[in-house]
Amino acid sequence: MTDHETNLAIQKKVAIRFVAMQGGVEEIRFTQEGGKPGLGASWRADAVVTIDGVEYRETLGPSILSGDSLPDIPPSAHNQTTVILSDGTRDLIE
Repeated sequence: MTDHETNLAIQKKVAIRFVAMQGGVEEIRFTQEGGKPGLGASWRADAVVTIDGVEYRETLGPSILSGDSLPDIPPSAHNQTTVILSDGTRDLIE
């Protein structure tokens, strides 16, 4: 698996984890491929997350979540989430 393919797989895994923790997520659009920014740093990627029609800028990773304050919506408030990976590939999380 190439670094590019690995990054895309991590993006999808991170999106699934994020949706399991945050309700109301309509779309996650990764704006960069992602990677480890420094020695000992965890993998992370910038993304735009749409919740109830509002866009939030977030940094997402397997053990990282930072960015704009998100609304307090329980994870059970979830239907389908469109995930747009950094290469433009679209996927649905149900």
